Amino acid sequence: MCEDLKIAVESSLWVEKYKPTMIDDVLVEDHLKVKFKEYIDQKEIPCLLFAGSSGNGKTTCAKIIAHSISEDVMFINASSESGVDVVRHKIEPFCVTQSFGNTKKVVILDEMEMSSENFQTALREVIEKFYTTTRFILTCNFLNKVIEPLKSRTQEYKFGNINQIDILKRCMSILKAENVKYDKKNLAKIVKNYNTDIRRIINTVQKLTYKENEELVLAQFTTLEEQQLVVLDLVKTKQLSKFRKFIGEQNINPDELTKFLFNKAFDKQLSENNWVEIVAEIAEMAYRLKVGTDPEITITNGVLQIMNLI
Repeated sequence: MCEDLKIAVESSLWVEKYKPTMIDDVLVEDHLKVKFKEYIDQKEIPCLLFAGSSGNGKTTCAKIIAHSISEDVMFINASSESGVDVVRHKIEPFCVTQSFGNTKKVVILDEMEMSSENFQTALREVIEKFYTTTRFILTCNFLNKVIEPLKSRTQEYKFGNINQIDILKRCMSILKAENVKYDKKNLAKIVKNYNTDIRRIINTVQKLTYKENEELVLAQFTTLEEQQLVVLDLVKTKQLSKFRKFIGEQNINPDELTKFLFNKAFDKQLSENNWVEIVAEIAEMAYRLKVGTDPEITITNGVLQIMNLI
């Protein structure tokens, strides 16, 4: 990504624009902040393993710590770069080369649970081999998918126990900075719905912000359960235009939509007649989405066929 494009993205996406640059600003538990600040002050860390659900600040903390203690940092998304060749031809050469200054190098490996067992096994050997010069920070959403030898070579920290009041306050400060009018109960509903996934909460808040009479306003949020009830009613009453508009406005995930419709069809809640044909139509819709056909066209065509069968 060129520098101009990177700046444009960071200025347009709130999750990037308001991303913390200091540990004190990250929404994590106080005991984690204390420990991470100790590492930064000492300019030294052991190999670390950050675990917890998505959007809880694992990667943000990893980057802040790494860049605070070293001028030589490598970042790898292990979900997309997970072959043994990445360890041999990218990570190991990085560890071998002379570091800038006298600081240790740091390798951040994000989404480790998505990497292969061979990748993790090869990484274990590299961690041991270059421990005197290089530190590793691993992040994962599912700790059980990280092999035991890696766990034993890292200090583990669990993320996710965040006070929702703190998340609400962070969102309020962002909306204030962006001059957005909002209802506090509506904002609290968004926070409650997504629990501690701060990234998804901020993205949702930005997505629901629109201009009304030259003012920015936060639109009313509907939960997944509320969305599903509206979808079910629109399909059963055969209101295709309103259905298309609603799923577009609510940004409903096509895979989640087909699964919901499949369950309702299988339970005969769409129609007691032709339910076998309806299930087959939804299965076809799911298949077309899987092979990469246009989601809007696929969903619209599939729901039209379902309406004709009801």
